[in-house]
Amino acid sequence: MTSALKKQQKSISELSETIRLLGYDIREVRDRGARSSNAGS
Repeated sequence: MTSALKKQQKSISELSETIRLLGYDIREVRDRGARSSNAGS
């Protein structure tokens, strides 16, 4: 029981880490897009 719970917690923490990195990437791309569109206008 406890080993299954630990495994679940591990996968959840890995998932949240991935989501955090993805969210950072999306923000980075959005910022870059906003900058380039401002420079174009």
